[in-house]
Amino acid sequence: MAEPGAVDLIHLEDADGDRCIVRVTGRYKHDVLMTPDVLQAEVLAHASFVDARLSG
Repeated sequence: MAEPGAVDLIHLEDADGDRCIVRVTGRYKHDVLMTPDVLQAEVLAHASFVDARLSG
């Protein structure tokens, strides 16, 4: 289940339950006015041989 405020940008799942999710968890606002915000996200992968999470 996603954290409050998190949004699944991509959610791919097959009939066996194997899945890959790209979840946006927040954003980082720079102090500089003209610099764009940076999205914070994590990638989750689940299959019979792997259950992984990469945050960044």
